Amino acid sequence: MHKLESFALSCGAKINKPTIEKSFFPILDKKFICVSQLSYSGSKEYNYFNDVLFHIKPFLDEHNISILEIGNYSKPTLFYAKRFHNLTRLQYNYIISKSIGYLGNLNIFADISSYYNKKFVSPINNDYEDLIKPYWLDEKSYKILKPSSDKKPVVGEESSKSINEIYPEKIAHEFLNLIKIKNNLNKLKTIFIGEEYINNVIDIIPEGKPLINNTIQDIINLRMDKNFNLDFLIQSKGLSKLNIVTDRIIPFEYLNYIKDKITIISFFVSKKTTIDDIKSLQRIGKPINFLCKDEKNINDIRLKFMDYDIKLFGIKKLKDVPFKMKSNLKFLSKRNIILDEKGYNSYYSIKNKHNTTNIDKVSNFLEDLPFSRIYEDNS
Repeated sequence: MHKLESFALSCGAKINKPTIEKSFFPILDKKFICVSQLSYSGSKEYNYFNDVLFHIKPFLDEHNISILEIGNYSKPTLFYAKRFHNLTRLQYNYIISKSIGYLGNLNIFADISSYYNKKFVSPINNDYEDLIKPYWLDEKSYKILKPSSDKKPVVGEESSKSINEIYPEKIAHEFLNLIKIKNNLNKLKTIFIGEEYINNVIDIIPEGKPLINNTIQDIINLRMDKNFNLDFLIQSKGLSKLNIVTDRIIPFEYLNYIKDKITIISFFVSKKTTIDDIKSLQRIGKPINFLCKDEKNINDIRLKFMDYDIKLFGIKKLKDVPFKMKSNLKFLSKRNIILDEKGYNSYYSIKNKHNTTNIDKVSNFLEDLPFSRIYEDNS
């Protein structure tokens, strides 16, 4: 029984189709779809819509179809979408009524899309579809995708988000099929998603000219462990939020000069590290994230610095990679790396001296695995 039917039964009321009002809003695009990240709980929020749009955009472009993102929320706009945030409810109703279809979380916009009989696809977590699906819809006009699971739905927030077990190429393929655009996305198959893939990461390797950009809202990792350049550090004062990543002690006067820009310091502890080294970093008064790459001696190092929480910073070993190398492997990365005024999508691309999405050797890709999605492309 649908929730609405349950409410009607308990109230002794009859269900009628509602009247939805709308208000004109100027739209320059002749053909477009609506997307939305709006969600009512963390467990029902899908984290890979950027990947979905990455897969469908070439097909939409062939048909001159734009992507409009709707919804009142503070999340960054999806990469390929035009921002239509913070409009009125009636204006959103108008936009949806003029759209080709809706793609996004199962929310009020999915219900409005069903009212206007628009094609729509929504991923959901492990929940009872018949209870929560939009009530007024043509059964052939929508697709609700849920993860394969033998477990019963969890009431409240999930400890591990089951909605993210639905792969982006599946959502993209089903949506294009619904709006009758031929595609070969069924020939893609995700085989790995790193544990950090939900986070956008910006790394700067201190080499060349410093990046001066106060508009970046995310924390920037200044990778002094990749290239220890104190002059570059000083010139980075124009950046607003810095995580200084280092395996060497930075003199106090340098840290103090950019103190107001530092959010956190990530320091790699080794066998050679001393208590005086740690106290030197603590003088700046900023949070310190203690890391260690020495898996063999980690226990001795933790015993030496027993008053500090030292986390093992592990790069996956080749034997631990959960997939085998194939010639058709591609990747998408949540890493954005700036080196000598050039942007790269991974340290793997830096090794290749150009941006790439193809994986030729997994052993050279280990550092980027946690921030990447790997998929087979059989198209």
